[in-house]
Parts: sequence; C-alpha cells; structure tokens
Amino acid sequence: MYLAQASKAGRRVGSVLTWVLGNVLFGISIIRAKTFSRWAGILLIVGTAIIPVAYLTGLSVHVVAIGGAVAAAGQVWLGYELLQ
Repeated sequence: MYLAQASKAGRRVGSVLTWVLGNVLFGISIIRAKTFSRWAGILLIVGTAIIPVAYLTGLSVHVVAIGGAVAAAGQVWLGYELLQ
C-alpha cells in the first residue's frame, strides 16, 4: 500500500517538474526567437516559477493563484499575437 502511494507521489512531482521546465524553456525560446513579444515570454516564465515556489515555501493559495494568472496572461498574449 505504501509503495503504491510513494510511486503516485513520485509521478506527481515528476509531472510538475516537467511542466515547470517545459514552460520555462518555452518562455526562453520565445524571448530568444523574437517572434512574439518578449513580455509574453517573461510573463510565462515568471508565472510558472511562482507556482511551485509558493507551494514549497507554504505561501498562501492566493499567491499560487497570482502565479497561475500571470502564466495565463502570458499564454493569452501569445494566443492573441498568433491570431493577428
């Protein structure tokens, strides 16, 4: 029973780390390619970095929501630029 729970927790941590790494690398590539707005990439990186840091340091859920909103704003900005 405990081994199954540990395995599940490991998968969760791995998926979060993969998501964070992917979004940060995507934001860096947006900034370096200069195809989209630089600020959209910065918002994506900052918002993505806020979420796990807020969880690990025990900050309020409101801080996590702010991080999610910042990352979402970056993604919306990218979508808007893509449709223009």
